[in-house]
Amino acid sequence: MVGFNRVCKPFVCRGKQELWRDPTSLISVLSQAQGLLQSDVIHFPLHQVYAAWVETQSQEVERWIGKRPTFALKKLLASEVTRNIVIDVLKGMTIVNRDSKPLVLSLGSPQKWLQWMSEIVRPGEDPSISHDDVDSASMYLADYLRTYSTTGISAIVLEEAVHPPIGLAEAIELYQPILNLAGHYQWSVGLSLTGESNQWTGINEHVDFTLFGESTIPPCFHIGNKGRQLAEG
Repeated sequence: MVGFNRVCKPFVCRGKQELWRDPTSLISVLSQAQGLLQSDVIHFPLHQVYAAWVETQSQEVERWIGKRPTFALKKLLASEVTRNIVIDVLKGMTIVNRDSKPLVLSLGSPQKWLQWMSEIVRPGEDPSISHDDVDSASMYLADYLRTYSTTGISAIVLEEAVHPPIGLAEAIELYQPILNLAGHYQWSVGLSLTGESNQWTGINEHVDFTLFGESTIPPCFHIGNKGRQLAEG
């Protein structure tokens, strides 16, 4: 896997957030990283694009202060600018990906998105996230992900929050709209989890693979069995 963040910092980015707003530069950096590392999977982290957008849209974000995290998430995902950046990068990588390596889009789980939105709209407060909030966020994200149905991605990875308010055995049921969408488009689905692998039970039948610690994404064309676990790195 091309660990984009890991390659980006020492390779060319030098912490420049403007990179994440420039599809041409992103494609160039990711292509160079793939050429250097020759990884089996090309991975693109969605969060970085949205973090860069939030940094530059302070006036818009200020309007969200005091609102519910679900409200802010819906507004954030509605940004056509960020969607188009991601679409351009994914389609661009599909074109330059001469070896047809699987292209993977990683994004926060519904709980992780809501925790981030809580930090923005209610700074200094402990996040208050309910089952209904997670259910709504899952539907928003599933609808959002339809945008990428023609970009050539092979899989999505949901990165779970470090301290999720709802246990994963319950939360995975609330994530079903995303899982259903992935199944419709024949995308493999992975979960990236923190902590020891034996802490997480009851999820294997819902996903194609799980990642723990510093483990990397397996080649998607080899993923066939639900619940494949990767050892901690």
